[in-house]
Amino acid sequence: MLEARGTPPGSTPPAVIAAADDYESLVDLLLRSAAGEVRVARLADAVATTSRQLRVLREEHVRLKHLQSRARENS
Repeated sequence: MLEARGTPPGSTPPAVIAAADDYESLVDLLLRSAAGEVRVARLADAVATTSRQLRVLREEHVRLKHLQSRARENS
């Protein structure tokens, strides 16, 4: 990893190497979780859309039942 960073071995203190390793691990973790975050956001949008559709269907069902009841009363 030191060569990939352009850091010659022996001239860099171990604390700096450890900090760089920890930073790279953290960046890796953040990048992997970003993809999951996008999936969760898409899923939340899909759930919201489905919830709206379900609410509209229920309202329509109640409206139709009401109309059906009124039609029976008038006949």
